[in-house]
Amino acid sequence: MKLRFCYIFLLLAIFLSHNFCDDDLFATRLGLTGSILTPSPFTREVEEGSLSYTLNTYDIKDQSTKVFDRASNHDISFSAGVMENVEFAITQQYFTGGAKLRNRTLYSLKLAIPSDSIPMAFSFVAPGTRRDYSSALATFGWKSFYIGGGTNFGGRRLTQLSFIDLDSFGTAAFGGYRLQRVLANRNLQPNLVDVEGRPDEVFGFAGGQVNLGKNVQFLFDYNGDIFASGFRLSLDTSTLQLSYVSTGDYDDLFGRKQDNLLASAQYRF
Repeated sequence: MKLRFCYIFLLLAIFLSHNFCDDDLFATRLGLTGSILTPSPFTREVEEGSLSYTLNTYDIKDQSTKVFDRASNHDISFSAGVMENVEFAITQQYFTGGAKLRNRTLYSLKLAIPSDSIPMAFSFVAPGTRRDYSSALATFGWKSFYIGGGTNFGGRRLTQLSFIDLDSFGTAAFGGYRLQRVLANRNLQPNLVDVEGRPDEVFGFAGGQVNLGKNVQFLFDYNGDIFASGFRLSLDTSTLQLSYVSTGDYDDLFGRKQDNLLASAQYRF
């Protein structure tokens, strides 16, 4: 079902990409310029930057009481063009309410390779701790529609005991999350099965933006795990954005019931 949804999404994106796209660049959830979640093959001009805030709300199940409680993710990002064709971003993620997860910092860098035919860029996202996974991505395309692929590496795997402490294993910013059952150590636990998990080692993504008017853009995105689409309202140096996001592997992993909404505000300078 998810794969079929992906095909429909890509066909819709290709169809919409024939419309005019907006010339301006906007920050994604992690700060790098792009659609909603993933980086495009373009970078900001030198000394241009933005400050953005993104909110995602949901219900989350307490691992001990099994009772659902309200919770929120808050992402505060800063990004800037530091050199020609080079963009840097830093994101601080906070979790409030019933989401008893650690706050984390992510550092991102994007190098664009301009081209008259198919522009491309390479991006790298590194966490502030050794526990979480780093991501390397390559993007090809245009502002109206781009595709790419990447890999997650490093970080700490989930094990059976990690379910007791949700902060003892790592996560990634892109791709889904895979759980698998493995045979336990037969000398210590005969006939028992352990659970192991880690983010996708390889993932694909796609996104874009379509200009619907002077100040309104339609956005679409897929980060290897969740699909997102929404609208952006641009007001000179400020933007407001509201998007629908699908449920993904991390929602299942942490017992979250998504409100399926992503709201953000951005100031560009």
